[in-house]
Amino acid sequence: KVHFNLFLDNSGSFKDNDQNMNKFIQSLIKVVDSDFDFDIITVNSQIKEWSNPKEKVFNSFGGTRLSSKINEVIKKHTVARANNYNIVLFDGNANPDWVNESNAFTFFNTPNTIIITDRSNKCHIKEAITKARVIITEDYCNSFIDAILTLMSQVL
Repeated sequence: KVHFNLFLDNSGSFKDNDQNMNKFIQSLIKVVDSDFDFDIITVNSQIKEWSNPKEKVFNSFGGTRLSSKINEVIKKHTVARANNYNIVLFDGNANPDWVNESNAFTFFNTPNTIIITDRSNKCHIKEAITKARVIITEDYCNSFIDAILTLMSQVL
């Protein structure tokens, strides 16, 4: 079994990508089966865990803050006896919480994580991430979709 956790920035600056993200989420829903599923967690000034992607619409609004509470959310969405992958997308400064002299990005510092972001988070990621794959680009939405499709072709 393969399980993806999609951590998506849905702050107001992401608004121009809402339509593409909704289309992509609906496409992913169509390939869910007994060997593959995914969870969506949106992050702006709050963390929202989607109970059912079929019933939700991706909508960007508000500011951005990567809360240290993300650690508990990651643990909650890690599926037992599955290959878990975290795919993280942030545009603009994620404004991470600091805990024990490390920022909240450190909770994503695992080999099974891909982080796609623009250069505004480079300073946060540089000090926090050594194991995850990091893609820094201004074409973050398309890079996110490409990263998921590539990962799916490798693990499914």
